[in-house]
Amino acid sequence: MRSYNRTLHPLQYSEEGMGLWLYAFDAAIDGKAIPYMPNPHLHRRWEYAMAMEFLNSLGGTERCPRILDVGGAGSLFAPIALTMGYDVTVVDPDPCVGMFAGQQRSAGGTGRAICADFMEWGTTHAPYSVETFDVVLSLSTIEHVPNDVEFIQKLACHARRGLFLTTDFSMSGEVFQAGHLRTYSPKTMQNKLVQALPEEWKLAGEPEWVDSGGWIMGYNFASMGAVIDEDI
Repeated sequence: MRSYNRTLHPLQYSEEGMGLWLYAFDAAIDGKAIPYMPNPHLHRRWEYAMAMEFLNSLGGTERCPRILDVGGAGSLFAPIALTMGYDVTVVDPDPCVGMFAGQQRSAGGTGRAICADFMEWGTTHAPYSVETFDVVLSLSTIEHVPNDVEFIQKLACHARRGLFLTTDFSMSGEVFQAGHLRTYSPKTMQNKLVQALPEEWKLAGEPEWVDSGGWIMGYNFASMGAVIDEDI
């Protein structure tokens, strides 16, 4: 079984299921019909592919029709998910989240965009009326968030079955990008992010946070996927 707790290596693109998402990413860029933030990193393909395969592992649109994308303003993930039949809500404080309207017109499907700080959104009457989704995803966002432990806990609060994120990774934890608050190492992935999950959440596969190269300007991407215990 594929682990959803791993580091990027380009050889993973040849794994079963991944090719569809590479095609979807490249087709969206080449087709020029879907608005998105310019110049996405090539290995966003890995993040999106891993996220979509994680959704598939939980039953896809049949069992997980409603998903929340936290921090995905202007990315191609939401329109790709829309074309596959997911109902997508994107929450992001960046005004470019408004691109979602054009993305939806081009990709079809149902969803909404909310321009708000996720840490302040949906908490007026928490925890009694927090809006929940089948799966919550957050791609390359947590490294920008001041309190990452509270962020993980809030992601889990909105998720019914699955939680998936990607982030900056290096073996040393050295910060490579200006404006990024941190880079995660194997130790901080395990001792900080995993430990922040409520006890009913379990990792979807054994951790494979290893040194597999510096594919992102000297550092790498890592993913963390977790599910409610009953879904294992």
